[in-house]
Amino acid sequence: MKSSRFILGIALFAFLLLPSTQAQGIKHLYYGVKGGLGLSTFVGDNTDDASLIFGFAAGGFLSYHTSSGFSLQPEVLFVTKGAKFDVAGNEVTYNLNYIEVPILLKYYLARQVATQPYLFVGPSIGFLADATFDVSGVEGDVQDSKSLDFSVLAGIGVDFGLSNGTKVILDARYTYGTSGIVDNDDAVESDFNNSAFLFTLGFAF
Repeated sequence: MKSSRFILGIALFAFLLLPSTQAQGIKHLYYGVKGGLGLSTFVGDNTDDASLIFGFAAGGFLSYHTSSGFSLQPEVLFVTKGAKFDVAGNEVTYNLNYIEVPILLKYYLARQVATQPYLFVGPSIGFLADATFDVSGVEGDVQDSKSLDFSVLAGIGVDFGLSNGTKVILDARYTYGTSGIVDNDDAVESDFNNSAFLFTLGFAF
């Protein structure tokens, strides 16, 4: 509960920042699409034998830029996460699919140039779309999965401005889930949290 309040507080701060950036004058408003590949696992108690699995993400975003070097970027992404375990000699893979809504506060290290590196942080809320497991080719549904996943993220990126005004965007981020993934206080897995790296390519217009 404390973690969800903390993340919602960050999100509220980000939204409150928007009117102030408008007062200063928005330099540019962009919209775009992005997609990429990820690596994810579970962290927390009893996850020593968890290993990484590959995933992907795809979606869209809006980006509000100001002349002060900050921008606010809400996104909507379909993201696949999960982890792999070796249980009694059997490979067990958990696959969790989310609709995630990150809100990024970005700071550009260089402006008024074609190549603009930046740093970003922000909260994210994930809405569980599907949760399954695979044991040696046999699939099933994961029971007692939490429908919401609150997380925080940070990363780096770079915008490449093209002559027609379009931007090519590369970014790398790390996302840490703060709310656990299993809705069962008596389960050992209730201590599991999502942990994921994501590398994306996007286009802004």
